[in-house]
Amino acid sequence: MYIFQVAALLIALLYYGNAQTSTVAVNPTILGSELSADGLKQLAAAVAPQSPVFHPSRGSYFSLNLLSAFPEDLEVSDYCVELLAIFGQRYSTYVNCLVSAARPVKVCQNCYGTHDNLMEIYTNISSDQMGPGNVSCRDSLLRSDRLMLVFLLYNNLEDIWTGSECNSCVSLGLHSLTNDTLYFMATLNQSLRCFEKFQQGNHSALCKECKATYRGLNELYSRMEKNRTLCIDIEDSRTFLSSPCPASCSFCPSSST
Repeated sequence: MYIFQVAALLIALLYYGNAQTSTVAVNPTILGSELSADGLKQLAAAVAPQSPVFHPSRGSYFSLNLLSAFPEDLEVSDYCVELLAIFGQRYSTYVNCLVSAARPVKVCQNCYGTHDNLMEIYTNISSDQMGPGNVSCRDSLLRSDRLMLVFLLYNNLEDIWTGSECNSCVSLGLHSLTNDTLYFMATLNQSLRCFEKFQQGNHSALCKECKATYRGLNELYSRMEKNRTLCIDIEDSRTFLSSPCPASCSFCPSSST
C-alpha cells in the first residue's frame, strides 16, 4: 500500500508540472495536507488517462512515453538537423577521398577540396552565431552528449590532415595547391617520364639524360624541407621516385659512389 501511495503522489506532482498543458479537472478536495489512500487513487485515476506523459498499456498500470516527454530544450531544430545531414554527407565524401589517396599518398593533392567542404560545415555547426529562427546548433549538436560524437568524428579527421602537414602544400583560403607544390609535382613527373623512357636497355643513357632533372628535384626538396613547406604527399613521392633510379647512376640514392 505504501508503494502505491508513493507512486500515486509522484503522478500527482507530474500532473501539476504539466498543469498548463493539461485540461484535466481535479477535485481540489482531494489535495489536502494529508492525502488518504483513497484520495490518491482518485487523483491517479483522474490524471492518468489524459496525461501527456502517462498512457495506459497492457501489463502495466502506466507506461512512459519518452517521445512526448522529451524536454523541449534538448530537441534539435530542423535547421540543425539539416546541418547535421550535410556534415554526414561531406564527412563520408572526405573519408572516401582519404582511402582512395592512401597509396601512393596523395591526401593533400586530391582531398583538399573535400576537406575544405567538411571544415566549412563544421564551422557553421560550431559557431555561436544564430541561424534562421535565432537557432544556434553548437550546444545541441556538439555538447549535448557525453561522447561529443560530432566533435570527435571531426577532430579525428582533422588530426589526419594536421599530421599530414597538408597546410604546407595548400594555399589557405585559395582552395588550391601552393606554387612550390605544383612546381615540385611537375618536376617529379618530368623525372618519372625520363626514367620510364630510358628504363629499358643500357642505363648509361638514363644516367646521362635524367641526371639534371633528378638533381633539380632533390635540390627543390631540400629547399622545401628547409622552408618547412613539405607535406606527406611530397615526402612519400620522393621515396617512390627512388625505386626506378638504378644503382649504376651516381646520382641515385642506392649508388655506392
